[in-house]
Amino acid sequence: SVPQRARRGDLGTRAHRRRSARAQARERPRRLADPAGRPLLLRRERRQAFVHLFDAAGERYVDREANAALAYLDAARTLVFALDPFSVPEIRDGLKGTFEQAVADARPAAHDPEDAYNSTATRLRDHNVRTRDQHLAVVVTKADALLSLPVAAGLAPTSDAVRAWLSGHSLDNLVRTAELDFGGVRYFLSSAFSTDP
Repeated sequence: SVPQRARRGDLGTRAHRRRSARAQARERPRRLADPAGRPLLLRRERRQAFVHLFDAAGERYVDREANAALAYLDAARTLVFALDPFSVPEIRDGLKGTFEQAVADARPAAHDPEDAYNSTATRLRDHNVRTRDQHLAVVVTKADALLSLPVAAGLAPTSDAVRAWLSGHSLDNLVRTAELDFGGVRYFLSSAFSTDP
């Protein structure tokens, strides 16, 4: 009967639409997840500060279109730029051979940190953010893996030492640019696995 054929046709059309949607989803570039925000209350003696931490995938900062959605950057008084030292081409290339396994074990970020910084700074300027009113913390991560390697010679957990080390490892342009862009810049060394540095 006609109603049965119509229903079968509808089912066939719906199944085709589901298959088409799945095929389109496979062809579409992977959508980056929105950054997760974590509120944190810090207390020290009588002082306290409310910090809202956002952790966006590093890919968001390199891709200018993706980082346009990061509006929370506009209102921040202080930004933290996490810099994976193993993603710096000069450092990674200098460790080839003898220390190649150490680099692989550190699981370096895919993108050059200078590209991520420049893309984000451009985004802030495009949105008329007065970065001279903001502060920037540049944090060299993975110190636990880095400090055991010869490339870390002269690196110590002080702002001046981290700044000098970055400048000496092809990131002098990033250091200068950050210091021109932001009202205050400090440099840190961090490790996920120990209290030192």
